[in-house]
Amino acid sequence: MLPFMPATPLPPYRTGSRDVPPSLRVAQMMVGALAAGVLLFAGIVGLGPTLGIGPFAPAPPPPVPAGPPGASPATPPLLLMWAATGFGVLVMWLILRGVLLNQARRQWAGGPQDEAAGRQIVQAYVIRSILWAALLEGWGLFGCVTAMITGHVAVLAGPIAAVAAMLAAMPSPARLGAYVSKVTGRDVREA
Repeated sequence: MLPFMPATPLPPYRTGSRDVPPSLRVAQMMVGALAAGVLLFAGIVGLGPTLGIGPFAPAPPPPVPAGPPGASPATPPLLLMWAATGFGVLVMWLILRGVLLNQARRQWAGGPQDEAAGRQIVQAYVIRSILWAALLEGWGLFGCVTAMITGHVAVLAGPIAAVAAMLAAMPSPARLGAYVSKVTGRDVREA
């Protein structure tokens, strides 16, 4: 149980499915829905060539103009933009993660350390989780569109990696406990 929260009305944060705060359950559902959307779109785009539909089947794509210096004609500029966007997502996440953590720490240190403060930490964790999933979803969907436009089905490895990253970072009671420990500076162990 989190040390600053009473046994009621918030349950202890254990890994059991019954003891998960409702807002954490909502975050899990939202991250799952975002991942499912990307996976569904990637599946549709990936099945295009097999079913003979989409931009893959009718005719070979027109010649692609050469991109920036050093890019080969086989690497359309859109692929380079998609790869650069993935790098941008990672940089943005590293910045946002630090900003959100510092904000939660300031709120914790500047106010009463009671049940309301504990709920604010949970909400901060939920927001952080949804932001990460949304960043990955945007990159994954851009990868699906890139695959549709360019005809490079191999680009679908990116959206699949985005879904894997979303699922690997799925909000959980254990991750919430680790986040609470980072915010409060206290060692929070499962009850």
